[in-house]
Order: sequence, then structure tokens, then C-alpha cells
Amino acid sequence: MRLKIFFIILLFYLFTTYQLFAFINFGAGYSFSNENNWMLRIGYESDVFVANADYFIDTTWNVNAGFFFKTQMSFYIGPMINILNKFSTSNMKITYGPAFTLSYDQLEAKVGLLSDFSQGFQLTNFSENLYTQIRYYVPDPPGMKMRDKLYVELRYFSSHITILIGLLEP
Repeated sequence: MRLKIFFIILLFYLFTTYQLFAFINFGAGYSFSNENNWMLRIGYESDVFVANADYFIDTTWNVNAGFFFKTQMSFYIGPMINILNKFSTSNMKITYGPAFTLSYDQLEAKVGLLSDFSQGFQLTNFSENLYTQIRYYVPDPPGMKMRDKLYVELRYFSSHITILIGLLEP
């Protein structure tokens, strides 16, 4: 009985913590790769948890998620997973690995090394394993304090370069 109460309290704590500092993420962008294509994004982001789903029109679903922990040196570090599902070949590629996030004013950078789940953690091709994301939050108009955050994002992963404009809504 005590274990059930503990898990209920833990779930309540995690749910309320994520709800207080969480954003729903909407976005649209363009991907430059072998298959240039438009993309749509929907996701959920907080200070410690990120889960975004990117839909590349008629070609691919890409889901990336991660838990991040704040360090004493004011950057976040944690595990990250990326799931890529191509419609043409019906195969799913799952990659995972460490990532860290560094923020400065309106700029946020995330870097990770993700390895294919089916092969264990092997970094055979650095350009395929490198995950980089640079996000710039557009400043609020002078004299206004906005609750939502408009951003421009540039991302590189697995030989894909993606440019995205998104909105984080509380």
C-alpha cells in the first residue's frame, strides 16, 4: 500500500512540475537533404524534458526526446533518443546517446552524439552520428512581455539540415 501511495505522489509531483513550466511546441520548416521537403512539428517541452514529432510531408516521421539535468556550470546534460520512420522503405531507425544543452540570452545550442540502437553504441560515421541544434528565441517587442516564445531553429542530424520557425505556447 505504501508503494502505491509513493508512486501516486511521485506521478502527481512530476505531472505538476512539468505542467507549471511546460510549453506546447508548434512549428513549420524545410529540410535540405537527399529528399528536400517541407515539415511540420508538434511537441512538448519543459526545462528538463523535450519530446518533438516532426512530419516531413509524405516521406518521414521523426520523433526526438530527451531528459536533461541541470549541472552546476549552468548547462543541461542527459540522454536523448531519436526515432526516424521512412514511409518509402517502412524501416525504423532508432538512435540514442548523450546530449548537452547550453543557453545564453536568446540563443540555445544542443549537441549530441547519437548511435544506432541496433548496433550498440558505435560511432562509425561521425557525420551520421552528430546531432546539433541551434535555436534563437526572437525577443519580445519593446514594452511587451509575451508568454509565448517565437523561435528560429537550425538543426543538423544524419546528413539532414533543417530550418524551422516555431512557437512555444504555455
